[in-house]
Amino acid sequence: MVIGNSSPPRRAGGYSNPAPATLELIAATGATVAAENPMYERAGELTTPTGAALITTLAAFNRPAFAVDRVGLGLGTKDPAEFPNALRVWLGETAPAEQAGPDLGVQQGQVVLLETNLDDVSGLVLGYTQERLFAIGALDVWHTPVQMKKNRPGVVLSALVPKDIERDASELILRETPTLGIRTRLVDRYVAGREMVTIQTGLGPVAVKVKMLDGQAIGASPEPDDVRRIALETGTPFQEVYQRTSEEARRQLL
Repeated sequence: MVIGNSSPPRRAGGYSNPAPATLELIAATGATVAAENPMYERAGELTTPTGAALITTLAAFNRPAFAVDRVGLGLGTKDPAEFPNALRVWLGETAPAEQAGPDLGVQQGQVVLLETNLDDVSGLVLGYTQERLFAIGALDVWHTPVQMKKNRPGVVLSALVPKDIERDASELILRETPTLGIRTRLVDRYVAGREMVTIQTGLGPVAVKVKMLDGQAIGASPEPDDVRRIALETGTPFQEVYQRTSEEARRQLL
């Protein structure tokens, strides 16, 4: 909240800036106050008690993810030389973190897509960065070969991450790769329900991921790590183990 620079009373019996009522409202709600700025030196009072009452009552002092429907702009009667006395308001609807899809019976949510183009990085660095991103909570990480400027072959590093780790994931990519910048955008996604269960098969116990839709199991696939373990222990080809455990999972769970 911009309240203007602190100043003594300009007349006998007057108040200093900010006014006592403004300060009380700010203190009661924990609103963040902008630091003093030379630009506001002669601007005087920039937040009145009435304005503070409206802002501290209606505002949450953070910007949620939302779709902007319209933008309003208002001009004040003061005309400071250092800056325009204008107020801009965005009006829109917030995007819920997770909500039920109306027709699909799935979960709808938003995640962040991080992308950067690289033409001077080794596969070793890309593999290590991918592991680190998964370790901090990335939902998916992949590499796409591209042709970049000056005919240099390169790769696009893409990471799909929850919104709450966007900054950590961006800092990790900046630290671990030669890139100087990362593109980000908010994307919608639909997610089917899932459940992990362990079943007994002719080859031993296997963890199975069950795909759920409207409370009903519609798909089942064995975990590759368990398939690999059985293949190594029994000397059976991986593809054969996967096929046999998949058939057993579908027979027991679907």
